[in-house]
Amino acid sequence: MTTVIEYTSGAFSGSSSLLTGTANTILTFNGSGDTSYITQLSPALGGTGVDSSAYTGVAKVLAGVWSASSIVNADINAAAAIDWTKMAALAANSFVTTNGSGYVTTTAEPLGLTLGGTGLSISSITQFRILASNTAANAFDTTLAYTTTAVASNLVQRDGSAGIAAPLLTSAANITLTPTGGNVLFGASLTHWSPGAGTDSYKQTFYAQSTSITPVAAATIATVAGANNGTTYALRGLVALGTASGDAGALSFLVFAKNVGGTLTVSPTFQTSKATNTALNAIKVTATASSANLLINVVGVTLTTIDWGLSLDVTTQEF
Repeated sequence: MTTVIEYTSGAFSGSSSLLTGTANTILTFNGSGDTSYITQLSPALGGTGVDSSAYTGVAKVLAGVWSASSIVNADINAAAAIDWTKMAALAANSFVTTNGSGYVTTTAEPLGLTLGGTGLSISSITQFRILASNTAANAFDTTLAYTTTAVASNLVQRDGSAGIAAPLLTSAANITLTPTGGNVLFGASLTHWSPGAGTDSYKQTFYAQSTSITPVAAATIATVAGANNGTTYALRGLVALGTASGDAGALSFLVFAKNVGGTLTVSPTFQTSKATNTALNAIKVTATASSANLLINVVGVTLTTIDWGLSLDVTTQEF
């Protein structure tokens, strides 16, 4: 049904002249064109369709239905790709971690031991250090006394208490020493085997140069008696040599010694040699005792400069 109201200018004076409607409603025209009252404006008419006067949170629309709640993870689309610059700034120079309750937090540097860190700022540390177990994160046990600068080439042997004895092998040639861990205490061209029971085996190379028949020191072995009766030293050497004139040769030798109570006894040197020039047949290696030191010398020929390269195997046995 359609109601026709004829309007004459000045016939109405304000809203009081209209018919009284339903309180707190919206007057609309329905699908038939008649007036009607609705409590909430529908989404089709630009409203929400709900009374949101008591809502708290963020408004959401799902298939045209309005609601409000707190934002949860499922509300964030994976394609949002929110940039870090849109988030609150974290503590400077810190790590993102989780706390004991599983919440994300920040941990100030340095990273602690339980998280796989050192517990220390190591930006200025230049030495090798050993971290003691079950200690505070900033407690370093010992600074290694080894150096990476050029020092006299040497081997170190174990004493009767499994400690470090005096250098076993030394020579005048300098090499760069680097700690390598395990039973290998120093090494450049160096190996060390220690199966136990007072048995040790070492290998190292040396260089020497002779210009006459005067013996030239190639290596010095500082022997020790050990904790029991004494220590036997068996040495096997292989020598490669050459001269500026193009002559070449090789020599192998074997010698053994024993240190009993600090007194060193050395056997004769057994050796064999071969050279391209018969003038070099006089070359030899000697082994002598000097206090507790076993001296390995090379002896050349007169008026000839010879370069010697020695590979020395040393096996020791305490008894």
